[in-house]
Amino acid sequence: FISLQNGVYIIPNIHIKKYSLSEDDEHVSALEKIDANTLLYGTKKGTLIQKNISTNQEENIKLPNTSKIDKLAYNGTDKLIVSLGEEGYILNANDHSLYESKFHIGLANAKGLSFINDHEFVFGGFAYAEILDFTHNTNKRIGFRRAYNTHFNTATKKIYVSYVDGLEW
Repeated sequence: FISLQNGVYIIPNIHIKKYSLSEDDEHVSALEKIDANTLLYGTKKGTLIQKNISTNQEENIKLPNTSKIDKLAYNGTDKLIVSLGEEGYILNANDHSLYESKFHIGLANAKGLSFINDHEFVFGGFAYAEILDFTHNTNKRIGFRRAYNTHFNTATKKIYVSYVDGLEW
């Protein structure tokens, strides 16, 4: 569990491993699994780090902004969304280069990010939820109130959004 300003809490389990972080990176604010050996985490200081948990090697990923990283989302192949401060970026997950996107401002302060497919994802923010398509540069609002999180179920093809007043799909 990620806490508010108190680090990561771990419920004891023989299958859970603890990994050390440098003091500069100890305030983790976002976490995303890339594969069985790779985690990506963002910090309150705007640092984005890819960590290989098998070798304990870390790679710092350079971003144009150093605001707190709010949310990360990985599409399972080649795209990674990073929401931080007043901006958001879509990165190539393999070489960490930036994709050009018209949605930089639309990704700011994300509360929820979930890929639907290679070019569409659900964004949940402080006042609404929407589906963004960064290939065709379109957006479709699906809710007009504070969203806390989003999820796309690949099996049922349903979008789930937790709003301030309940869960919708």
